Amino acid sequence: MPTASHSNPASFNESQGSKRLYLPGFDYMRVFFMVSVIAGHVNLITGLAAKRAGEIGPGPNFWDHFYFDVQSTAVPSFILISTLLFCVKPVTWESTLKRLTKLGYLYIFWASAWIVHSKPILKPGVLGLIELILRGGGWLFYFIAVLILMTLLTAGISALKGRWRVLGYAASLGMLLATVLWVSHDHHWTKGSYYWVPTCFALLPCFALWLAPRMESLIEDRASRLRLAAGLLACGVVAALVEWHFSAPGSLIDESRKWVPKHARFSIHFDAAMIVVLSLGIRCKPGWIVSFLARNALGIYCLHGFIVGGVVKGVGLVLGGRFPALLLPLGIVATVCVCSLGAEFLRRAFRERLV
Repeated sequence: MPTASHSNPASFNESQGSKRLYLPGFDYMRVFFMVSVIAGHVNLITGLAAKRAGEIGPGPNFWDHFYFDVQSTAVPSFILISTLLFCVKPVTWESTLKRLTKLGYLYIFWASAWIVHSKPILKPGVLGLIELILRGGGWLFYFIAVLILMTLLTAGISALKGRWRVLGYAASLGMLLATVLWVSHDHHWTKGSYYWVPTCFALLPCFALWLAPRMESLIEDRASRLRLAAGLLACGVVAALVEWHFSAPGSLIDESRKWVPKHARFSIHFDAAMIVVLSLGIRCKPGWIVSFLARNALGIYCLHGFIVGGVVKGVGLVLGGRFPALLLPLGIVATVCVCSLGAEFLRRAFRERLV
């Protein structure tokens, strides 16, 4: 998700520092994928997939493909946007330390709040503690741990030159490949949750470092932008076809409908990169609603896990059993509204030192 250091509308400075370029597409992407994440957490898409399966029989259907091939690009896209903005200026150890400090405060506050709220059960041993830390105290805030580790990986690769940087890219590729093979062995992903494993996202720093020096040309050159997006889309489609070829058998599928791994896949990395590249061509500045939600996207994400269940129940009470198809969509809208106002309040409260 967007980090504290990039929660304002996406922008970056040229190397001369004389001109400031505004990237409105990043605001649209933040809002779209923030809503997409909340929709995933209330099981909107998987619910539609299960309903469709009841109509046409078992096996992956349109909504399963939508969930794994579209909705699952949300977190990788957020991480790529945040990492790309970090790479636009020269990556130094000073800028890395500053970013890690902000992410550290973000992690400590929200992971601690989530642990107090959810009281997770700690698995025994050192590995159990490491998993708890990497999952951000449970499941909701794993993305902050991922951002911290991807920041370190980005800084490490950016410090390399020439063939050593190529080796750094190859090492990141190898980490993702090893994760895919590990999770895929004997359909391992169907027996547990591995969406949070940091190495699932190891290829994103490579995309960010490669795209950063090319951003201005991609913004200005529509033909180059579309060619690159088409190439990334082709890679994503080919990878997805291979991944779905090895999807889990129906006998291993439960209500979570884990046909393929959520994040340990190459296709969604290519898809996330394609989405970010295409968003560079958006010229239309967002209206005040999108700008307001984009500014609060981080806060909405961090807050929604605490209240989304109660909000959906409240919407259900208001509807009184009528219009069941509207329950989850209205619940998502209500959650976004409440959390955006909550994010504004918390920001002002901290600024005024009321907390």
